[in-house]
Amino acid sequence: MQKNKWMDFTPLLDVFLILLFVMLINTSISTDALEANYSNEIEKLHSKINTQAVTLAQLSETSNSDLTDPKDRLYDFILNQTKIISVELKTRNNHLWVDGSPTDLYLLYPDQSTLNSRMAQKNKIKQKLTQLLQSQSDIPPIVLFTLTEDGSVFRYAYLLVQESISELTRELGADRFFLITNP
Repeated sequence: MQKNKWMDFTPLLDVFLILLFVMLINTSISTDALEANYSNEIEKLHSKINTQAVTLAQLSETSNSDLTDPKDRLYDFILNQTKIISVELKTRNNHLWVDGSPTDLYLLYPDQSTLNSRMAQKNKIKQKLTQLLQSQSDIPPIVLFTLTEDGSVFRYAYLLVQESISELTRELGADRFFLITNP
């Protein structure tokens, strides 16, 4: 009797297996269709991106000045009319750097008894900066001196350089030469 029960389930098992294979074939066919559809969409997007890139390149070539903001054009004009000279004090030895290159000036603490040593150091600083300006072939209408320090400089040296640049800007013309400091 058990043999007959086993025999009764065999055709039913065959039907389930056939249905399983049909479903697997269906899913593989639908997956192939989806992949083809996605690849077509990706190709369309690539072509759209390429046409937009070409259009953008053409626009930037033809009307570069029309697309810029008037504030940007004013900023560029001012930047072209300005020379920036960076003056920096570095290390605890108060070493003076101008435009990123070291000078031979180390600012020492001036003697309290004489003001001549302070004046001599100020004159050396002014002399270095005027030599730099004279070495320039053409000086733009506006010259900005920026004064910075690396944090290990003594306060007297910073104030000495600030004072000497301020005097130099007054001597050269306060309408063209300016000092910008980092507080």
